[in-house]
Amino acid sequence: MVCQQESIVTLEEFAAEVSRDPPNVYTVERGSHADGFAAACRDLGLEMRRSDPKETGFYRNGRLIGEMRGMVPDLTSDQAVALCKDKTRTLDLLKAAGVPVPQSSYFPPETGFEAALRHWAASEGARIVVKPSDSYGGEGITVGVPDAAAFRQAWDLARANLSDPALPIILEERIDGLDVRAIVVEGRFVCAATRVQSHVIGDGHSTVAELAARKNELRRKNPYHNNYALRVAGQGDAIPAAGQVWLLTTRANIHQGGESVDVTDRLPAALRRIAEQAAQAIPGLGVAGVDLIADFEAGTGRVIELNTSCNFCVHTYPVHGTPRNPARAVLDNMVARADRGVVYRPRRPKGPVARLRRRLRRLFGAG
Repeated sequence: MVCQQESIVTLEEFAAEVSRDPPNVYTVERGSHADGFAAACRDLGLEMRRSDPKETGFYRNGRLIGEMRGMVPDLTSDQAVALCKDKTRTLDLLKAAGVPVPQSSYFPPETGFEAALRHWAASEGARIVVKPSDSYGGEGITVGVPDAAAFRQAWDLARANLSDPALPIILEERIDGLDVRAIVVEGRFVCAATRVQSHVIGDGHSTVAELAARKNELRRKNPYHNNYALRVAGQGDAIPAAGQVWLLTTRANIHQGGESVDVTDRLPAALRRIAEQAAQAIPGLGVAGVDLIADFEAGTGRVIELNTSCNFCVHTYPVHGTPRNPARAVLDNMVARADRGVVYRPRRPKGPVARLRRRLRRLFGAG
């Protein structure tokens, strides 16, 4: 379990602290986003039906009270999903609402390279993040660009990961702190986890590759993290000093070897309010994963992204800290809606054909 000590300053200090205790042990071998909903349904006396792999219905006494499409509950509107997918529109709405965000500039991918390069040159390049405006799961993002050749590579990577070539590429100020995913349901903070970059901790005699192999053995016992092994790309023969935190990547995404640590009880009240303010800035955003870069010691943070398809496994199966179930808050709100006498009716057709038509309309304005 995570100590209740405050004054966490750096990622390395945080990783060293939480690693003093053994990882959590779970009784299930494989975990999914639906696990928390199934558990909450049992607690609330609800029935969960999945007539389609991407369509889940929640029933009380045989009556439909809510749905989830993929990982998006119906508490979140289609308009909110579209807004959050476009990071530039999201940032503009957050700024307008007074939510603290990193400084950022947008550049068209076809014609904006030279202007973006000048912007990078005028900035502290190692403190610039280059990313596509609609990336998912950290794909296409480069953190820190030391020279012009690296900037070219970062630009091309971001451009290749744009789903729509008309969308801009973002150059963003790099913020120091811990990567936090906070879950907000209907404007209220529910829980939070820090996602620590893929790393190993030295013992003074084992190589990075050996340390990673041992950690992967432990990681296989986590129902969620076992899907994503640590990977060593270069310097596998290096021998970190005893207690040294050796980062394997600059990204904290779980599928890239990161690990989640519950920080619900230690997240400062000011950061909880920032997460709530961010979710409330997007109309129709009933369930949000708010990504912040946070300084726990100062109680400050900036919002870097909002997610509508938040995988609750980050919170249900953390490597360290108390497991949480944000699905309970989602279903509590659906039950409360039904208790108010609201009869839930599906807002749109179901099934793969209907989803294809909606995707065609989004991409081409037809279908």
